[in-house]
Amino acid sequence: MILQNSYHKRLLCHFHMGDPNPPFSDKELEPFQQCLVRWMQERNLPTDWTIREHQPMHLGILQSISKFLDDEDNNLFESLMEGVPTGFSDDIPSSNCFAKKQEDDNLGRQPLSIHMDNWRSSSDRPELTDELVQSEVNQGWVEPFNGSIEDAQTRWPTGVAIGRLGITISDSRDPRLVVDSSICGTNSSCSVREHQALPTSKDVLRTFPLRDNDEELGGLSLDIKAAHKRVVIRESERGLLGFSHAGRLYFYRVAPFGAIFSAHWWGRLGGFLVRLWHLLIYIKHALWLYVDDFLFSQKWQVLPLSSAFICISFN
Repeated sequence: MILQNSYHKRLLCHFHMGDPNPPFSDKELEPFQQCLVRWMQERNLPTDWTIREHQPMHLGILQSISKFLDDEDNNLFESLMEGVPTGFSDDIPSSNCFAKKQEDDNLGRQPLSIHMDNWRSSSDRPELTDELVQSEVNQGWVEPFNGSIEDAQTRWPTGVAIGRLGITISDSRDPRLVVDSSICGTNSSCSVREHQALPTSKDVLRTFPLRDNDEELGGLSLDIKAAHKRVVIRESERGLLGFSHAGRLYFYRVAPFGAIFSAHWWGRLGGFLVRLWHLLIYIKHALWLYVDDFLFSQKWQVLPLSSAFICISFN
């Protein structure tokens, strides 16, 4: 279908133009969805296209594929559907994929605390902070809380922590909110008992050229926007993810940037996608995930086809 519709050529044009919109419409993606449904029905796999509130992913479909593949991380999608634990109760299930931490690597807890003042990067830019907070609220990532600290502690008896709000600004990215989850004790109170290893530049260099390949190579880089915030937090532990702004409390529904467990859960989801694509794109290639950036390399003659396949599967 990609070849028949020249989607690989259109994708190249899309990238060259720098178009921020999705490369393929819902109508164009529908035949691919129907193809996947037929494949799953032939294997008696559940085809649940439900999208959980605040988590725009087809978790039911991914779970069915994961079970069919007998993937090692066999509790990932159940956790995502229910809302993931933060590790506050030391109950994050093992991924069965990443290295275990030594006991000494798990730092002792510090008490949860409340910080109603924010970092200067936020307080010195009130208009920008207003805009960024409202954007997070509009996305459904953050819930404005109509009440006091005592009201929040009643709603979330597991624990309430209010971190300091900041803004990160760089030349390559738009400004974004960051909640300091260390100063309020959230990070030290949440136990994540696995290490995730990120690829280095040497890891990338060691794959060039691809084994037994003397043809021109090309690459595809995909940045998952707000990747951590694709993961919904367990309702009972959302009190750990608070911040204040303009005299009002806010609490995250999703995994915020800067929390120790946020990187863990996105790394598990991204790791599954890496394992899945390694199986699906069986033509010789190299593939890495660095935090929320995928880097894919293949000989140029095939790369546009595989890239179109990856982009379609993301939808």
